[in-house]
Formats: sequence, C-alpha cells, structure tokens
Amino acid sequence: MKNVMNLCLLMMFLIILDGCSVSEEGLAQSQESSKPSQIDSQRNTPMKQDDKILSRDLSIAENALNKAILGKDKDTIKLGLKNPVFTIRQKTVEAIAELKDESFVPELVEALQENQGLIAGGSEAQIMQDDLNQSIVYAISRLTRQKFKLSNPISSQEIKEVLDKSQNWCKFHKKDT
Repeated sequence: MKNVMNLCLLMMFLIILDGCSVSEEGLAQSQESSKPSQIDSQRNTPMKQDDKILSRDLSIAENALNKAILGKDKDTIKLGLKNPVFTIRQKTVEAIAELKDESFVPELVEALQENQGLIAGGSEAQIMQDDLNQSIVYAISRLTRQKFKLSNPISSQEIKEVLDKSQNWCKFHKKDT
C-alpha cells in the first residue's frame, strides 16, 4: 500500500513538474482540449485550407497562412486569429497590419478580447499573451489611425480603453468595411 501511495505521489509530482515547462504546442493543446478536432481522422480526408490554418501543427498552419497572404485570402487570414498556437496568431496579426486593410479591424478587436483570459503555463505563456496584446493593439492602431498611450505590458485598464475606442471606431465605420 505504501508503494502505491509513493508511486501516486511521484506521478503527481512528475505531472506538476511537466506542467511547469509548458511548450507552445502543449499550451495550445491545453487551451483547446475541449474543442473538437478540425480534421476527421477516421475518414482520412485531405485537409481544406481553413482546416490547415487552424491546425496545431506549426508548419501546416504557417504554410496555410503564407498561402493565404500571397493569395490575399481574407477569410483564411481571419481564421488565423483563431489558431490555438500563439505563434500563428502573432504572425497573422503582423500580416494583417502589413496588409493595411481596415476590414480586419472587427476581427482584431475580437482577437484582443479573446486574448484577455487567464492562460495556463506560467510566465512564458504570460509573455506570449502580452506580446500578442501588443501586436494586436499595434495593428488596430495602424489600421484605424488611432493613437493609444500604453505601458509595457499593456494593463487591463488600457486594454479596456483600446477595446472601447476600437469598438466605437467599428460602429462608426461599419458602412465602410
């Protein structure tokens, strides 16, 4: 009985220890574990472009994003903001900022809202979340030509102000986008 308890304690310790050094892929899996898979592996069907951009596989999602950017496929680019991997969302935001297309602003506002939840994974995940906040706010600022006074990292109050101003911008420019 004592050996079983020691084994259980050891397993719990290893699980906790493993959780302390969460990789981006592991972080994405923990965030999205409750969501259904984007691919039907039972049918072994080829992935569609929008399935690829949502893939947890970094190379598949990156290739889909690059293809969407080259083809100026706005719908697929917008889906990149929903990818569970921070790196893909970050690259998507950077691409949107470079495209200088105001029609992406509502999706950027939504992405900023969705990025405000608590993220499991410790300081590494917090840094990625803060970096993504900075990139999204920069893209919104660039596309809307609004100026925001922000600290680094951006405080929750500053995020709220950016969201309020950006949502008002979207309402005012709804007919234009």
